[in-house]
Amino acid sequence: MMKDFTAVDAAIVKAIQDGNQRFGDLFTDAVFKATTPLIARVADRDRLVDRRLQALRKRGVITYHGKRWWNGRA
Repeated sequence: MMKDFTAVDAAIVKAIQDGNQRFGDLFTDAVFKATTPLIARVADRDRLVDRRLQALRKRGVITYHGKRWWNGRA
C-alpha cells in the first residue's frame, strides 16, 4: 500500500523555505499537523520527518549543506 506524503513533504519544504533549516527547527505547527495522521503507522515523528527529508533530497527538491537543509532559495 502506497502512502500519500504530499502534505508532509509540502509542510517540510515550507518550513525550510521559512528559514527553519536545522532538523529540530523543522517541527513547525504545519509539520506536526501533517504528520499526526501518519504517526500510528510509523515508529515516531522524528523518524517520519527524517525519512521524508531523505526522500525529498533524493528527488532533488532539497539539499543538505553544512548541517542545514536548503531548497535552493537563499
